Amino acid sequence: MQISKSKDIAKIQKISIKTFVETFSFQNTEEDMKIYLEEKFSLEQLTTEVDNPESFFYLLEEDNEVLGYLKLNIGKAQTE
Repeated sequence: MQISKSKDIAKIQKISIKTFVETFSFQNTEEDMKIYLEEKFSLEQLTTEVDNPESFFYLLEEDNEVLGYLKLNIGKAQTE
């Protein structure tokens, strides 16, 4: 389901942090992980991204539990 504005930011934050930690924690120090997570997955940062009209977030949910997400950037939101 596509999210609607900032309504689901807490869900995005939770699954983003979980996914990032599971994927990258073995390659990084605890301190580096803490700094990155606080910067990239803060509610303020995620709100900015969700409110960007050229970014789209989609959540995969089952039984009210978020299993994954997809972020699609277009236009100027696409930086890579």
